[in-house]
Amino acid sequence: MKSNGASPSIALPLLALSSFFFSLTVSDPRIIEVGLICENSTWIVAGNVVSNLIATMNEISNSTAAQGWGKYSLASPPPAVYGLTQCHGDLIETECLLCLTESWTRIARCLPNFGRLYLDGCFLRYGSYDFYNETVDPTHDMLKCSSNLTVPAERVAELSDRVDRVLRNVSASAVRNKGFAVAGEDGVGGVAGVYALAQCWSTLDASSCRVCLENATSMARSCAPGEEARAMNAGCFVRYSTTKFYDVPDSGGNN
Repeated sequence: MKSNGASPSIALPLLALSSFFFSLTVSDPRIIEVGLICENSTWIVAGNVVSNLIATMNEISNSTAAQGWGKYSLASPPPAVYGLTQCHGDLIETECLLCLTESWTRIARCLPNFGRLYLDGCFLRYGSYDFYNETVDPTHDMLKCSSNLTVPAERVAELSDRVDRVLRNVSASAVRNKGFAVAGEDGVGGVAGVYALAQCWSTLDASSCRVCLENATSMARSCAPGEEARAMNAGCFVRYSTTKFYDVPDSGGNN
C-alpha cells in the first residue's frame, strides 16, 4: 500500500525511540529496506497512536535487547496499539539493536497510520489488532525477485534445482530450530553456490511457522533462476541469494 509522509510533529516523537537503543558501530546490521506497508486509515486519533506507539516500543525495547525480539500492546487511550519487533537470528546483539534503531526512524513515514517494515536484518510492525499469530496475509505479503541472471543458459535448470533444494532445507531446519536457520556452505543443508535464510517471528508456534515458511518458500522459489529473492509474509521472512549475505549465528542465537 502507498506510504504516507508523516508530519514533523508526528515523526519526531518516534525518533526519540532510538534513545532506547544505543548508537553502535558494528559490522553489518543489514539495514537495507526491502518492504514497507502503511495502512491507510481515516478514523484514528493521530496523537493517541503516536503516544501509544512510543509507550509500546519503550516496553518492547527491554525484551528485544535481551532476546532479539519483543511484543507489547497498549489498549488505552484508544486506539489500541499492538507492537512486534524481531531481529534475524544471525545478528549479534549490537547489530540487532542498530537495525531496530534504524527501523524506528523509517516506520515514521507511516504515521499516523499503522504499518509494518521489513529490513534485511529485522522486522517492525504495529497495528490496531492482535496480529501476533498471523502466518500469511494475501493482501499485503510481498515478494521481491532479482532480475539478474548471469548463469549460462545451459545452467538455468541446474540453478533452479539448487535454489529449490536450499529453500526446502532451510525451511525445514528453521521449524526445528525455534524459527530460524541459514543454509549454505556453512549452514544446514548446504547447496553449492546458493545461500538462504528463514526466520519466523517468535510469536508463532512450530505448526504456524511451518505454514508460513511453506508459503514463503513457494513464493521465493518462483523467482529462480534469478540470483536473489525475498519473500515477506505476515509471520516470516525467507531470502535466498547466490552471494552469501548472512553471518553464522552463535550457538545460542537471538531466539
